[in-house]
Amino acid sequence: MSDATEKPVRKSKRQRFLDVAQPRTRKVLRDIRLLGKCSNTASYAYTGADVEKIFGVIQTELDRARIGFERDKDGVKFTLGDDEEGGEEAARTE
Repeated sequence: MSDATEKPVRKSKRQRFLDVAQPRTRKVLRDIRLLGKCSNTASYAYTGADVEKIFGVIQTELDRARIGFERDKDGVKFTLGDDEEGGEEAARTE
């Protein structure tokens, strides 16, 4: 029996990430493989526009997800550029 006053051990952020990211990634890969089976023209009819729409929306969501991993954790940095022409580099974010 465990002591009633014992606190449960909290998992590290890394371990929680692995616990969640690994099964979610496996599910996404499985679902992509299943989607690929829709390319069988013996069973399905589709147009090029259908394919572009499907993969366009998937790519958009992939891009959004990646941005979440790549964004600057300190927030957006703003600078006033010192370019001589005063063009679009005059105000930018990095």
